[in-house]
Amino acid sequence: MFKTLSAPFRMALRFPLVQFALVISLILLLQATDDTSIFGRIFDGLDRLVDDTVELIGTVFTVKSFTKSWLTFGLMIAYVYLACWLILSLCGIGARRLVDF
Repeated sequence: MFKTLSAPFRMALRFPLVQFALVISLILLLQATDDTSIFGRIFDGLDRLVDDTVELIGTVFTVKSFTKSWLTFGLMIAYVYLACWLILSLCGIGARRLVDF
């Protein structure tokens, strides 16, 4: 019964545009939080990771201001999307093991 009730939500969450909107809203939420909160610290770590990656790419290729802004934007989305995917995958594995138990 739970599967039947959650089917429309699961179908909507599998749509890439909905996933993209959720990732963008999560980034904006993280950026708007106070720097001393846990979400502010998460955003600071994400920002440092993105900056380090852009600098690493800058050592290989020539990165000017326009390219740097697009790289920052794209890498932030990619890292948040991968983190969400990893968290949801681990939750799914844990739920399956809990059901098997």
